[in-house]
Amino acid sequence: MATSALNFRVLFHGGAGVITHSEESRTTLYLESLRGHAIEVAKFITEHPNQGSLTALDIVEFTVKRLEDDILYNAGAGAVYTTEESHELEASIMDGSNKDCGAASMIKTIRHPISAARVVLKHHNHNYLVGESAEKLAREAGLETVPNSFFDHEYRYISNKVFLIRLNSSMCFYFNYAE
Repeated sequence: MATSALNFRVLFHGGAGVITHSEESRTTLYLESLRGHAIEVAKFITEHPNQGSLTALDIVEFTVKRLEDDILYNAGAGAVYTTEESHELEASIMDGSNKDCGAASMIKTIRHPISAARVVLKHHNHNYLVGESAEKLAREAGLETVPNSFFDHEYRYISNKVFLIRLNSSMCFYFNYAE
């Protein structure tokens, strides 16, 4: 299929976090990273060997996996820490053509949560799985597993420590349902 015949747009954003004035230099990193990801997504689409079978879900999954592998974003590698200093990730995906959806939460060892969500969409009679149920289905589907420490990143760890110090020294009420 000729590139000129493709008539669609791919829009994605790099998260919903806040870059403070003291971190404005990070803006340049994010913008450069997003440009690089946009170029790779365009290559994936235009150079895909099976253009005729390429779906929007393929493009979405590819795009999100790139962001999950980039430590700048708070999904996948570089994910935000829980208050227990581990990572619990989630993802969801929807097929707009038929409104099928899949979601997975509390993912701890699956490298790409978006792929786990897609497995739920394709292979399960539920559209949302949590914790061990989601992890088990993802493992059975052959998705790559990693130790939870794979998602660690020093910047996020320090940010989490600052957050916990502020949380514990404030007048906020914090409820931990496990206690």
